[in-house]
Amino acid sequence: MIGNTLGLIELTLSGALGLGFCLYQYVAITRDIARSKRERTEAAERPDSTERDASARGARHAHGEHRLDDR
Repeated sequence: MIGNTLGLIELTLSGALGLGFCLYQYVAITRDIARSKRERTEAAERPDSTERDASARGARHAHGEHRLDDR
């Protein structure tokens, strides 16, 4: 009898672990997207901001290091 339920217990624990990890990833990505939008909005509201500076900050690299910044 116990041999039949061990598989079910293992399946339940593995599923809970997988769903927990997926939920963690969803929350982490949602927070990151919200933070990026907030930073972009704050940068656009500043009078000294330019689209080129916001592009470099958003990509997390120094200005001029990316070939698309040279357009």
